[in-house]
Amino acid sequence: MANAVLHIGVPKTATTTLQVHFFPNLKGFLYLGKILDRDKPHRFLTDEMKGIFRELETRDMGMRLDLPALKDQINGLCEANQTDQVMLSNESISIFSGPNPITKLNRYRSIFDNIKIIYCLRDQMELLTSMFLVLHRPEHFNIRKLKRQSWTPTFDHWIDINFRYCSESFLECFKYHAMISRYRESVGKDNLFVYTFEEFRRDPEALLEQVCKFIGVEVDHELIAHSVGHNENKHATKRSYYYSQLRTRLFPDTRLANFLPRSAVRNFSKFLQASENLRVEPDPVTIERLRNYYAEDNQQLEATMGIRLESQYP
Repeated sequence: MANAVLHIGVPKTATTTLQVHFFPNLKGFLYLGKILDRDKPHRFLTDEMKGIFRELETRDMGMRLDLPALKDQINGLCEANQTDQVMLSNESISIFSGPNPITKLNRYRSIFDNIKIIYCLRDQMELLTSMFLVLHRPEHFNIRKLKRQSWTPTFDHWIDINFRYCSESFLECFKYHAMISRYRESVGKDNLFVYTFEEFRRDPEALLEQVCKFIGVEVDHELIAHSVGHNENKHATKRSYYYSQLRTRLFPDTRLANFLPRSAVRNFSKFLQASENLRVEPDPVTIERLRNYYAEDNQQLEATMGIRLESQYP
C-alpha cells in the first residue's frame, strides 16, 4: 500500500498556487491532486483524477462506491511511477459535498497505509466572502461559456440560504477547532500540520520550508522561490468588475480589440488591473450572524491551540 499526504485546503488559501507550482514538483512524490489545464473551462482535474475524486468525495449511501477498485487504481499508478509516496491536493476534501469531511478522510484512510494532512485555516468572514466571489464570477463578469444563472444572489442571501435550507452543513466545516480535533483523532497529532493563511502571506518561504520538513523531503529553496513568485486564481479588480458590468449593459457583443490597436488594449488592461481587488461588503447583520456562529469554536481554537484568526472585517 502507498502512503499519502493530503493537502485539504481550506479553499481560498493559495491552494491553486500550491497545486500548480509546488506540490507537483516535490521530489519523490507521485502527485495526484488538482492540476492546471488552461484549455478547459474548469481548468483543474484530469479525467482520471476527476473520476477518483468524484468517487471518494461525492458518492454516498453506498451508491457505486468501490473502494477496493479505487485502491487498485491508485496502487497501479504508484507502481507505474515507481514510488509509494503520494501527494493529493484538493480543497474539497475539507468541505461538505454529500459526505462530510471525516467520512471522506476515512475513505482515504482505507486506501493508504499512512496519511499526513496539511490543513490551512482562514478567518471565516474572509474565506466565505472570497468563496462567494469565485462561485459567482461567471455571473459577475458575464463569462458566457460559464454563466450558470440569470439571477445572482447577494452575499447576504447566499449566507441566509446556507443557514436556512442547507442545515448549516457547509458552514459547519469551517469550525476549525472541531475539525482539527477530529482530524487528530483520525491520523494522530503528529500527522497533522496546521497553519493560517495569514502566516503564509507574511512569510511564504518559511512556511513552505516547514511543509517540506513535515512531509519528510529535503527543502528545495529554488522550488519554493519559484512557487511563491506566482499568484494563481486572483480576484478581479474593482475597475475590471465595473467595466464588465458597463460593457454588458451597453455593448454586450463588442470587444475593444476589434476597434483599438493592441498597444491601446494592453494599456487599458493595465489600467483595469491597477485598482484594488473587488471585495464583498456584507450587511452588518450578516457579519454579526457569522461571528456569533463561529465565536465559541474560534475561542477554543485560540485557547487550546494558540491560533488566532485575522480579518479586515469587524
